[in-house]
Amino acid sequence: MSSMGTDTSEITLLLRQMSGGDTQVSEKLLPLVLPELRALARHYLSGERPGHTLQPTALSAKEAEELIALDAALNRLEVVNPRHRQIVELRYFGGLSVEETAEALNVSPITVKRDWRVARAWLKGQVRPETLV
Repeated sequence: MSSMGTDTSEITLLLRQMSGGDTQVSEKLLPLVLPELRALARHYLSGERPGHTLQPTALSAKEAEELIALDAALNRLEVVNPRHRQIVELRYFGGLSVEETAEALNVSPITVKRDWRVARAWLKGQVRPETLV
């Protein structure tokens, strides 16, 4: 999610605050990530057939739902393995490299790679289209 640029550190800070239990952070977080979600939507829609009627901004409600579902899944992941949640937040939302994540969590890069793989697989099983209804 590299197009977020300088907002990355602010997003990371907000995610850490959210992990710490600050329930009002989500109101600040959504406006920061929504432009990136729209950019992703534009990217995915660019491969659609000519004349399709979907627009990137039309997906924002679905994206917001997916964010809510992802947040719920991350909360469940934290119960299963708190470090996995931290790794997802730092790598995906914070944009940190494996090495930066390892340093932030005081673990080895190999541990981050392994936990990242496991956490992504677990989340894919948790955030499915039927879980968004």
